[in-house]
Amino acid sequence: MSTADIDALLARAEVEDELPEELCDRVVATGVTLAEFDALPNDPTLDRMLMRGDLWERPMTVRNRWHSSSESRIAALLDRWLEETGRDGVVLSGEAGVERPDADSRWGVDVMYCDGKALAATPADAKYIRGVPKLVVEILSTADSFERINAKAEEFFDLGVPMVWIVDPKNRTVVVRMSDGSAQHLREPDTLDGGDVLPGFAVVVGKIFDRSYGRSAG
Repeated sequence: MSTADIDALLARAEVEDELPEELCDRVVATGVTLAEFDALPNDPTLDRMLMRGDLWERPMTVRNRWHSSSESRIAALLDRWLEETGRDGVVLSGEAGVERPDADSRWGVDVMYCDGKALAATPADAKYIRGVPKLVVEILSTADSFERINAKAEEFFDLGVPMVWIVDPKNRTVVVRMSDGSAQHLREPDTLDGGDVLPGFAVVVGKIFDRSYGRSAG
């Protein structure tokens, strides 16, 4: 599957769950430094991220149960893989933070796996991961815009992340994007495997979704 096919797929997913413009995320300022980002007054009604000096904002939302279900299932599966293979590292979830002080960037991700090397690159007193995760998982919800997901994926690849999973609970699909530009579009019967990035990891796609949502829910 080409990058253009993936872009079209994500665009369709966005249209299906389209929100009013005022509820979608957007760039509200450019040229913002990480220090300026930290100095912003706390606003519990806003969800913010900084991408190469671009300040993105959207209204704070509560994740729906299908999003949360997929997030917890994926984190649990990765934790089990980590334990069974005896590899070092940690699985983080729930808008776990990554920051790049050298690039004026800080953002959160739904799920990520960081190996020992990524952890070693992160100071013990740092709140956010500064090393390079091996895997990043983004789970689509109605508050996610096509631009935001793509911006985050490209930033991950620029950082050096080799693999990104884009999970769609409504359509019960997973798009696997690799840093080399290759991609796969997987459906429920297909097997999601970790390839060379997560050796030995494999799960049937349908197992990461709540059965009460998706095709049966419309």
